Amino acid sequence: MTKKRVGKGTMSVMIALLLLGLTVPGQAAPAVKSINYITNPAGMGNYTVAVAQGQLISKRSGGLQVIVQPSQGPRVIPYLLESGDGQLGILSSSGTNWAYVGVHEYDRPYKFLRGEIPIPARRNPFGQ
Repeated sequence: MTKKRVGKGTMSVMIALLLLGLTVPGQAAPAVKSINYITNPAGMGNYTVAVAQGQLISKRSGGLQVIVQPSQGPRVIPYLLESGDGQLGILSSSGTNWAYVGVHEYDRPYKFLRGEIPIPARRNPFGQ
């Protein structure tokens, strides 16, 4: 298995999107020095991914520190993001959909949630 490096351009785009997500429309961007990245409990797969992403962003962002904060589980992640305890979170695609719609374990919809699916544009898995 070979390792792939993320290019500087890709990282710049990721950080720019992250910072844009932290601003409120119509207001200047806050001077962010650190952000909380809410994830599943330690030992879970998403926690490991969040730690790696947090380290990469912290290393390459030029001053932004990402603090990976484990939560009690995926059910509380949307609530913690909504309350301002976190600025970034990681959920499975099904969990994100359920939270957005407000079904299954989520008692109401969390319409502010946005997802990113890392699928190359030239390869559509849905056959369209």
